[in-house]
Amino acid sequence: MFWTLPAIVLAGLVSPQTRMSPAKWLRIIVTGTRRPLAIGALAGCLGIIVGIVVKTGMATKLSYLVIDLSMGSLILGILLTALVTFLLGMGSPR
Repeated sequence: MFWTLPAIVLAGLVSPQTRMSPAKWLRIIVTGTRRPLAIGALAGCLGIIVGIVVKTGMATKLSYLVIDLSMGSLILGILLTALVTFLLGMGSPR
């Protein structure tokens, strides 16, 4: 797996049609480092939200609330779960 990236780079250098300029390499490296940073920030925020919900006991209260409000209706329970998920996710970055 380690040798995959060097093999791809060397394969790209062999043919003049696939050879990339240093500017394009830089653009690829910058793009490749920005996307994982955004995903990491989002995962960190979601971890904080999940931790708060679990530690405060809000997860249990919300699940009982959804069960009570749905009155045994599966469709209503799914819609209420979607609403709770939407409300909890409103504070996370895009």
